[in-house]
Amino acid sequence: MNGRSELHRLLGAVWGHLEEHRLPEPWSLTCELYRAEVQVQIGPGAPVARLADLLAWAYSLQEATVRWRRLDIRSLHTTVHGRTRAGVWFRVFGGLDFTDTRGLVPLAPGDTEVATVEELHVFHDLLAEHEVQL
Repeated sequence: MNGRSELHRLLGAVWGHLEEHRLPEPWSLTCELYRAEVQVQIGPGAPVARLADLLAWAYSLQEATVRWRRLDIRSLHTTVHGRTRAGVWFRVFGGLDFTDTRGLVPLAPGDTEVATVEELHVFHDLLAEHEVQL
């Protein structure tokens, strides 16, 4: 498949997916032709809101998996990877300040852990509960 038709396929998948699902608007969106994949970065905001955005995208994708990666002392990077009904793979990501995780994702700097969407949902709910208690 040439680059132009692959780009059309990926862009069509983006528009189709956004029309099919009510999703938070991406902060940035990249069509990676060499991977045949769409990357979506969620926008800035409070930790619970960011996790809610990731969950919305995760529930809109098939075969979705979650990966937590602690980049350094300060940052937790969360990625959701899944595919649309049309078969196009999406990688949706965002970061949190590690102190905002309240120790619920116990990773050392440089460590990575694969999780389920359900675990991401539990993480979101626990942080939301903590926010309410404050």
